[in-house]
Amino acid sequence: AAREISAAAYKAADAEGVMVQPEPLANMVTRMNYKVKDAGLIEGSALTQPIEALFQSYDKTIGTAPVSFGGLEQMRRQASMLTQSPDASMRRYANIILNEMDDQIATLSPRQVIAGPGGLDRAVALTRSARDGWRIQAKAQTLEDVLDTTNLKMSSPGANESQLIRSQLISLAGNKAKFNKFNP
Repeated sequence: AAREISAAAYKAADAEGVMVQPEPLANMVTRMNYKVKDAGLIEGSALTQPIEALFQSYDKTIGTAPVSFGGLEQMRRQASMLTQSPDASMRRYANIILNEMDDQIATLSPRQVIAGPGGLDRAVALTRSARDGWRIQAKAQTLEDVLDTTNLKMSSPGANESQLIRSQLISLAGNKAKFNKFNP
C-alpha cells in the first residue's frame, strides 16, 4: 500500500510537470560518494564496480536537466537492488545511498523544484505530497527489511519469531539514521 501511495503522488507530480532541479541532486550524489568511501569502500575492490556504475547512472539521469519524481523513484530502485546482494558490505553501502536519497527528497525545498503549468502553489502542494509518499515508502521499506531479516534468521534451530522481531526492532531503534525516519 505504501508503494501505491507514493507512486500515485509521483505520477501526479509528473503529470503536472513538476521537476527537481539538478544541482541539489548532483550534490546528493557527491555526498553519497563521500559517505560510502567513509564507510570503507576501497577503490579498485570488487565492490567498487557496482557502486561506480550506480553513480554513473545517477550522473547520467541527473545531467544538467531537471529530474522528474518518476526518475527519482527509478534511481531509488537501482540502489534498492543492491540491498539484495549476498555481500554484507554491499548491502551496507546500498543502505547508505538509500538513506542519503531519502533524506534529500524528504527535505526538498520549493526553491529546488521547478513548477509545471499549474504554477508554483500547485507545484509546492504536489512536492509536499510526493515527499510525504517518499517518507511513507522509506518507513515501509525499513520495516520490510526488519521482517526480511527475521525471516532469514527463522531458519536457525530454536528461533522464536516474536523474539527475533523484537530483537530486530531493538536493533532498528539503536540505528539513529534509520530510526530518525520514523520521527515527524
